[in-house]
Amino acid sequence: MGNYEIKIHGEKVKVSLVDNTAIFLSDETICYLGTGMSGIFQELYHHKYYYQSGTGEVPVNCKTGVEIGYLAAKVLKKANIEKSNLVSLTEEVGTDVKELISRCPDWRAIVFSDEEIKYAVYNAYTSYVIGNKLLPLEIQIILILH
Repeated sequence: MGNYEIKIHGEKVKVSLVDNTAIFLSDETICYLGTGMSGIFQELYHHKYYYQSGTGEVPVNCKTGVEIGYLAAKVLKKANIEKSNLVSLTEEVGTDVKELISRCPDWRAIVFSDEEIKYAVYNAYTSYVIGNKLLPLEIQIILILH
């Protein structure tokens, strides 16, 4: 899979993408929600990551992801918000998540700074908060329609 080094509190820590992570990413029963999902899938596809199974090497095949803006636009029926940033989307769904003052890291980097790690965690958490607000709305809409 790959070995990486990250810095945590100034110390370099070696990290490996293990088989369980690859299996998790390939699980089609999980739908990943966030920003840049198509780019993430393309990156996984182009680098041909594999994991070992009982039958040999199996490619990491992450296909079940949805852009957070797309989901918000569909659920809230507001096409104009599909390309909005996370802060705007949190306002649309009525949550109060503060904007992180940082810039998007190069996701292909092998080593990430503390600020880049914070950015990734912020992005994932904010996407979760938005999705958590939207999905109950989506479930209510489905129940009403049926």
